[in-house]
Amino acid sequence: MCRRQSFFNQMQAMDQSDMRKELQQLYAQDPEARLVQIVWRSLADPVKPEEANGRFRPHPLLVVLSILGAFSAIVALYFTYFQP
Repeated sequence: MCRRQSFFNQMQAMDQSDMRKELQQLYAQDPEARLVQIVWRSLADPVKPEEANGRFRPHPLLVVLSILGAFSAIVALYFTYFQP
């Protein structure tokens, strides 16, 4: 309990600029913590993110949702503009 209180006291003593510097140092050490890499990793297949030749492999759910979205857009456009 005493260790936890000392941690919170130290955190309260830190101002915003100090916290920003600490976070920048923390994230600068980890190359996987970049925003683009995090988004890219979340869009990758969780089982096998890359193919044998190193190409990106998208998440199967993303592929299915993209196909359904494209199909829905085509159907909506057809019934809006080309229905006799």
